Amino acid sequence: QIVFRTMESPEYKKVSFTEELDGDFQSISSGTLIASNVGDAVDNLKNEDLPEKKLEMNNDSTCAESNETTELEEITIGECSLKEEKRDITFPRRRVSIFSNETGNSETSCRLDRLGRRSSRYSIASSSSSIEKDAKSNSFWSRFIDKEHIWKNQDINFDNEDDFTRCQIFREWVFTSAHSIKNIVFTAIYNPLILVTTLLIFIVLCSVGLVIIQAFVTVHYNNRVDTASDVALKSGAAFSKALEDAGRGALFAISQFVKQLESFQQIPASIGQRNDTGSALPLRGKEKTHRDLTNTGCMDQSIINRFDEIAKGVKKDAGLEKILVSLQLAPVGVVCMIYPLINSEDFAYPLYMNNTGALGHDLLFDERRTDGARKALSSEDPVSVGPLSLIQGDHKLVKEAFIMRFAINMTGVFINVPQEFGPDIVHGSWGFAVVLLNWDMAKKKTGLMEEFEKSGLDFLLFRMDTKVDGETGKVLGEEMKNIASSPNWELLNERNSVRVNLTSTSELWTMQVGDLNGFQPSWKVGLQVLVVFLALILSVMSMVVLVVRKQLQILLYNMMPPQIISRLRKGETIVQMYENATIYFSDIVEFTKLSGTMSPLEVMEMLNEIYTEFDQLVRKHGVYKVETIGDAYIVIGGGPDRCTPVEGATRVTLFALDAIEFVKNYRTKNQAQVHIRAGLASGAVVGGVVGTSMPKFTLFGDTVNLASRMESTSKAMMLQCTTLTHNLLREAHDTVFKFDERIHDNEHGIHIKGKGMTKTWWILGSKLRD
Repeated sequence: QIVFRTMESPEYKKVSFTEELDGDFQSISSGTLIASNVGDAVDNLKNEDLPEKKLEMNNDSTCAESNETTELEEITIGECSLKEEKRDITFPRRRVSIFSNETGNSETSCRLDRLGRRSSRYSIASSSSSIEKDAKSNSFWSRFIDKEHIWKNQDINFDNEDDFTRCQIFREWVFTSAHSIKNIVFTAIYNPLILVTTLLIFIVLCSVGLVIIQAFVTVHYNNRVDTASDVALKSGAAFSKALEDAGRGALFAISQFVKQLESFQQIPASIGQRNDTGSALPLRGKEKTHRDLTNTGCMDQSIINRFDEIAKGVKKDAGLEKILVSLQLAPVGVVCMIYPLINSEDFAYPLYMNNTGALGHDLLFDERRTDGARKALSSEDPVSVGPLSLIQGDHKLVKEAFIMRFAINMTGVFINVPQEFGPDIVHGSWGFAVVLLNWDMAKKKTGLMEEFEKSGLDFLLFRMDTKVDGETGKVLGEEMKNIASSPNWELLNERNSVRVNLTSTSELWTMQVGDLNGFQPSWKVGLQVLVVFLALILSVMSMVVLVVRKQLQILLYNMMPPQIISRLRKGETIVQMYENATIYFSDIVEFTKLSGTMSPLEVMEMLNEIYTEFDQLVRKHGVYKVETIGDAYIVIGGGPDRCTPVEGATRVTLFALDAIEFVKNYRTKNQAQVHIRAGLASGAVVGGVVGTSMPKFTLFGDTVNLASRMESTSKAMMLQCTTLTHNLLREAHDTVFKFDERIHDNEHGIHIKGKGMTKTWWILGSKLRD
């Protein structure tokens, strides 16, 4: 309702408009209102046209007395200000909503938005008709039909779908989803079996998934290990073969020439055993490691030329340019002949390899060479020593080199090897054939280094040497000798590599091959995380299914007794006889009148608050809620959960007293007092489920009707019961009830339809029995 006046008129006119033709309006917070072609719409305007008159409005609730009618051709947007309380305009139902914002000086502004220009017809109604209309609008059912009034406390305009914006829909979805999740969580928490089942499902799914992944990982791991072992065997054999091919052929060739040429066979005798009379003397300045070869066969130029010729041919035939860098003969262990003495073939100027310093080197008496020389004498195969660096002056001429020695065993010659303790050991050997190999170049020639780099694998080829103290001869332990390796070999360990033992040149070599990332597949962790995630998702989904099932079960059990539901599932017909049950009926006093002063939402909210508390009392006292019909609430004790008649009556009565006590303290939102009346009756009752569509557990029998009569004839906030109920309650074991016989018009009892005068009792309270 809006009160208005025209600027031209000093008077305010109280009028009420009613729409007769369609028109669409919506409310906005501020703006202007202009009325065009009003004509005779308002009294005292003298039937003159008032184009675009400004209106002022307020909230006066009174209505004018006028029977005049007029026709409005057009309504457009205008502004209005709320000032003094003078006149009312009631705008068309459903077409106009007005939201007023009251301020301290009682001024309010609003805007009415007319969507499209429509012709509308209005009638000016009298004050009496307005009052009559207001009285009708106060009716509950009138406001139920008029949805503008029903939902007047809501922010939703049902006539404008634009109000349902995407944002509102999204907020509603979020709210609904959050509420559903909350219910699911609470249901799961209050039902530990669901949580245990969910946990077991998660554990089983994780276990199965992880076991399957581990099976694939094991297969992958074994394949990688087998591949690495195969690579280790083949690559280790390739390195060993490269070393043997580089030196073995040359050593055998030189040894055969020595055995065949008599001139070479006489050289050991010209050198002699160390310290023997007439043998070559120690070289001055290098007495411990070298001997003076002057006046020995080693200085015979013809023999030297012959050796150079043979060695040159052997080196050329081997095809090991820059790998086979030196060939030597060492009769009785003393280096006697070297080819080439100065090697300018395999080395660039100015770093030629000058071997003159090696002449006269007594290998069996130089502590740095003794072990290798003695091993060679004891072996039928070539023995290698290295890798070691060959240094000439201040320059490292060969980064990695191997020295291979092969004992040339012949009859009629021997070598004495002195021992620190005990007699000398005599070997039937002419001496050694010796070759020096550039191992760094030999490795490059194999191409294995590049192959490992391409494959992403790392390797280490090594052997373990015994470490001996040079002064005391004491064994200090073992020392690893790196024969060949990749740049990251130090990162290899037992977890990411495999080791394979090889036999090469009568020595034990070990080849270690591995992947720095390990043999475990890179996808292992990712799959494990995926399995756990999927197991979690499936477990949560299972939990949701269990929760929903539990919620449906709870809902069914709230609607019907569990044992009834069980029998319904089996397709049985449900009929149960309760020989002596107690039934409770209650309703709200003057409910129709009370609901007429409230909106439907408020009525529903009130009933929900009251009956929710009643439902808690039902659970507290162990009775069964049969149903609610409007404002009526029905409860039974002694069925469907069977108990003794006395116990059933006691439970229902205690429930009824608590329900009345709750209602005494209850107030609606508008602080209205609510009263109920209640009644109890005991006797035989038949319970059953009727029909298959929307089945419901229902009670039948005269006791049900009697309980209803006890309620309908009861008084506000009083509990009335029959004599049978009274007798049962007097036999209660733990509770003493206070009764008062009902006397009406000096008559004991009250007239009950179909029963006549019936003696009844008021139940006033209870206490525990002493």
